[in-house]
Amino acid sequence: MSQSTDGYYYNQNELYMIYKLTSNNGTSDIEYYYVNFHNIIQYSDGSLYTDIMDYDVPEASWWSDDESFTSGDNTFAGYETLDTLFNQKIVSLKAEYNITDNMNN
Repeated sequence: MSQSTDGYYYNQNELYMIYKLTSNNGTSDIEYYYVNFHNIIQYSDGSLYTDIMDYDVPEASWWSDDESFTSGDNTFAGYETLDTLFNQKIVSLKAEYNITDNMNN
């Protein structure tokens, strides 16, 4: 991370790994879930390093629907569609990062 002149720390880069999950609760609901890693370092030999304990996942709880959705009687942490996840999580970063994606439905 680097510290800006305003005293805050910012990530140098981020990697979102997005997973398409199908529930096994009799409804076959599909959900899109992510794991976001920060500050990935690429060494001269091409290998990569990141602190695997420094990651984010969808924030969801029973009292908030920040990053969750309900289908029938079930509530899922994540996003109902890939487009929703992309628009709410990735597009908002365009001002801070150069975004490269290789998303396939």
